[in-house]
Amino acid sequence: MEIEAKYAVPDEEVYRRLCEATELAGLPLSSPRIANVWDRYYDTAGYDFLSAGYYCRVRNKGGRVIVTLKSLAPASGALHSRDEFEAIVEPGTALQPASWPAGEAATLAQRIGRGVPLLLLFELLQARQTRGLANSGGAVPVIELSLDKVEFAGAALVFYELEAEELIPDQGPLLERLHEVLTGDWGLEPQPLSKFERALELCRPDVFALLSP
Repeated sequence: MEIEAKYAVPDEEVYRRLCEATELAGLPLSSPRIANVWDRYYDTAGYDFLSAGYYCRVRNKGGRVIVTLKSLAPASGALHSRDEFEAIVEPGTALQPASWPAGEAATLAQRIGRGVPLLLLFELLQARQTRGLANSGGAVPVIELSLDKVEFAGAALVFYELEAEELIPDQGPLLERLHEVLTGDWGLEPQPLSKFERALELCRPDVFALLSP
C-alpha cells in the first residue's frame, strides 16, 4: 500500500524555490538526490487494465527497468492511498508479463491482460529531486519528498508536482503539518489526480473519459 500526499506546483519559480529549500514545517531536509526518470504507460487495445481499476507503468531509471501496477483509487483531497505492485525486469521483457519475475505484479498483470499485447498510451519524462524528512529530534527519514518537473515526450507540455510519501507507516500528523505549510506558506493546491490520470486527461481525453463514473 502506497500512501502519499500530492500537490500541484503552480509554476517554475515556485518549483525552483522548493528545490532550494533547506527545511519544511520547521524540519530540516536531507541533501537532494537528482534523477531523470522515463515513464511509459501501457494498456491493451480494449483498456483491460483501466477497466480493472489499474494502470501499468514501465519506468527506466538509470538503466534499471521497473514495472508497476497501481490501483486507481480516488484521492481524499491531497492524500492518495493505492495498492502498488512492482517488479524489476530484464530490459526487453517489460511488455511480456509472463516473463516477469514470479510475484504479485506478474500474477495480476497476467490475470488482467490475459496475454493480449500491450500498447503505448503516452510517455513522460521527469526531472526528479528527492529529499528525506525526519520527525523532530529523529535521524531516520519518515517522509520522502519528491519534486518533479514532468514533460510529455514529443510535446510542449510541462507541469510540476510535489509528493510527500510515507517511508514509515502512520505519519498522519506529520503529513497534516506539511499540508498546512505547503497550502498556506507555499500556496500549493492539493492534486487529487495521479500523474497517470493528469497526463491521460491532457493527452488522451478520449481514454480519460473512460474513468468517469
